[in-house]
Amino acid sequence: MDIVSELMRSVGLTPAHLAQCTVFKPWGIGFPAMRWAAFHLVARGTCWLRSSQLPTPLHLEAGDLVLATSQLAYDLVSDLTATPKPIQETLASAIRGPLSGLETSNSTSFICGIYRFAVEPIHPFFAELPAFIYVPAHQIAAHEPMYAAQRLLSAELDYASTEPGKSILTDRLVDVMFYYILRQWINTHRNQGASWVTAYHNPYIRNALIAIHENPAHPWQVATLAEKATLSRAAFAQQFKTLLGDTPLNYVTKVRIQKAMELLMRTQESIDRISDTVGYGTGFALSKAFKRICGVSPQQYRLQVTR
Repeated sequence: MDIVSELMRSVGLTPAHLAQCTVFKPWGIGFPAMRWAAFHLVARGTCWLRSSQLPTPLHLEAGDLVLATSQLAYDLVSDLTATPKPIQETLASAIRGPLSGLETSNSTSFICGIYRFAVEPIHPFFAELPAFIYVPAHQIAAHEPMYAAQRLLSAELDYASTEPGKSILTDRLVDVMFYYILRQWINTHRNQGASWVTAYHNPYIRNALIAIHENPAHPWQVATLAEKATLSRAAFAQQFKTLLGDTPLNYVTKVRIQKAMELLMRTQESIDRISDTVGYGTGFALSKAFKRICGVSPQQYRLQVTR
C-alpha cells in the first residue's frame, strides 16, 4: 500500500487554481495564510520568495521549484522592495498563455498550482513537512524522473492554447511535479529525532504502518501490530515510540479520526455507520475520541466543513 497517496486522499487534497503567466517588474503576489499547499515553478527569469518562517528570502531562478506546505502567509516578488498584491490582481495585469517569446530582463515567467485541503490534516506526517520544500534546478539530475517531468511541463507551457489537450496536460504535469517534490523530500529527509518519516524509513515499523492504514477498523492491539512488524511485542512498542514519538494505539486513533473527518466531509453516512467504518463500535465511542482530538463532535465538524 502507498501510505502517502492514501494520506493525500484522506485530507481531500485537490487542485484549486492553476496560473501560468509572465509578469513584468515591479510585481509581487501575496499568498495569505489558508488551508492549502502551493507549487511554484520559475520557467524564466528570477524572483524572490519571502516569509516570516524563512531566515532569509529565497532567490529563485529559472528551473527552481518550491512547494509551500503550511498554512502560512508568504510573498513571491520581483525584488525585495516590491509590494505584494492579491494573486488575482497581479494576474489581471500579467500576460497569459504560452511563455515563449516573452523573455526580457524585466520579466519573469512562472507557473503556480494551488491545492486545497478539504479536511484539516491532523496526521503527524503533515505536521513534519517544512513550510517550504525548495528544489534548485541544479539539484535535479538529468536521469531523474523529476527532470523529465519538468522538461515536459516547460515544453507544454510554450505551446499555444489551441493545442489539443493543452489544459489537461498542463494540469496533470503540475500534479506530477507536486508529488515528485514530495517524494524527493520523503526519500532524502532524515530527522535526528522521532518523526513519522523516520518511522516510515524503518522496514519493520513501516510494515505495521501499512497494516494500520490498509485496515484502520481492525481491532488493533500492540501484539497484533508487532506480528506485522515481525518483532517481539516489547521490541516493537519500544521502536515505535522511539522512532515515531507516539504509542502504536495513539497512532491508530489518529488514523481513524483522520478517516472519519474525510467521511464526514465527503459523505452523508450516519455517525454510527462511520464509526463502524473507522473501527469504533458505536457512534458514542467515535464521538468521544473525535472530540478529544478535534475539539468538536462529529456532528459539529460536519456542519463546519459542509457549509
